[in-house]
Amino acid sequence: MCSINRPSFRCLACTATIGIVGTFGLCTATIGLVDAVGLCTATIGIVDAVGLCTAPIGLVDAVGLCTATIGLVDAVGLCTATIGLVDAVGLCTATIGIVDAVGLCTATIGLVDAVGLCTATIGIVDAVGLCTPTIGLADAVGLLTATIGIVDAVGLCTPTIGLVDAVGLRTAALGLVDAVGLCTATIVLVNAVGLRTEALGLADAVGLCTATIGIVGAVGLCTATIGLVDAVGLCTATIGLVDAVGLRTTALGLVDAVGLCTATIGIVGAVGLCTATIGQMDAVGLCTETIGLVDAVELRTEALGLADAVGLCTATIGIVGAVGLCTATIGLVDAVGLCTATIGLVDAVGLRTTALGLVDAVGLCTATIGIVGAVGLCTATIGQMDAVGLCTETIGLVDAVELCAATIGLADAVGLCTPTIGLVDAAGLWTATIGLVDAVGLCAPTIGLVDAVGLLTATIGIVDAVGLCTATTGFT
Repeated sequence: MCSINRPSFRCLACTATIGIVGTFGLCTATIGLVDAVGLCTATIGIVDAVGLCTAPIGLVDAVGLCTATIGLVDAVGLCTATIGLVDAVGLCTATIGIVDAVGLCTATIGLVDAVGLCTATIGIVDAVGLCTPTIGLADAVGLLTATIGIVDAVGLCTPTIGLVDAVGLRTAALGLVDAVGLCTATIVLVNAVGLRTEALGLADAVGLCTATIGIVGAVGLCTATIGLVDAVGLCTATIGLVDAVGLRTTALGLVDAVGLCTATIGIVGAVGLCTATIGQMDAVGLCTETIGLVDAVELRTEALGLADAVGLCTATIGIVGAVGLCTATIGLVDAVGLCTATIGLVDAVGLRTTALGLVDAVGLCTATIGIVGAVGLCTATIGQMDAVGLCTETIGLVDAVELCAATIGLADAVGLCTPTIGLVDAAGLWTATIGLVDAVGLCAPTIGLVDAVGLLTATIGIVDAVGLCTATTGFT
């Protein structure tokens, strides 16, 4: 009841049939609630913190600038969405979602990243929640997403199928952006200075050029149809690689660690003294074999393959170790030339080899088509081994602690599960069959790149920054 000594807002100038009236009696509602200062009411719903406005079925933001019909308010109440998302400054909304940890954006079907900055509908929102894609994944810091549809960090533009560079200058329909994110193309990539572009490939570790089918050097002097660019991006080859100083190019092959020569079909040494029709040049570029390779001390040669980092032995079809102890029909020789594999690679100490795959860091065992974990306890038929090598998935990847694995999906920030189609995290704990390589190239997909130390390669990819290994057709 009303009292002069104890005034009540319910005793003010107006009332409601089934509802409430504000402190100043300015408005009433039939069915609803009054805000803290009683400025206005809602028929069916809730009023915001300062009560500036309400919505019949929904929520109002903190300053009452806009309302939604069916949804949730973010942490700062700036705006709401009908059935979806809203960014931090209320610039746009989406359809179907959930609010993340800090209420910056929402999504109904998807996951929130480690810091709760964004979520996805089968997609992702960038770190500042400016816009979202339809199908893809966010990188480690949530700045951009992949596979189908992406927005850059400042929301300047988006592509249909591809990625956006770091500053959002260009987008690509099918491809990747270089390391410095200056620009991309529809089915191409541009080097760091954006002078030329080519078709269907990836950018090297420093973003100077792209590969697989078409490349251009850092200064745009020449391009290639199918191949890779050397470390300084001076020139490229039509089908092959260029050495470190860009003196000569070759078709169908790889460059050694110091870029002195290339392989498989046509090579020239650092001083251009001689070349090989089908083979490799030795470490000092003195001579080669027509169908084979010569080791550093010219002790033995084999046919059709590649030289290791120091040019001691070669691979692919026939190998010989540094001291000529044994050879392989189809495979590689380890660092000390102790043994080889029929089809595959040899580990660092030459203990075991495998067919069609990779060797783990200590070379204890390998997989048929995949990778062995750090301790080499077991392998996967198609996929990756987890960090401790406890077990693997037949199709997909294993998380860092081997808790679970996924066939189609992405791994969270701590690698609890991984997908077959997606991206690689910043620490290289998991990769995808078709996806991207992280900024430092720690791991790669089936069609992609070589990691920083050359431990794994892709069927069609690029050479790392120091030219430790490449991927034209197979593994190194």
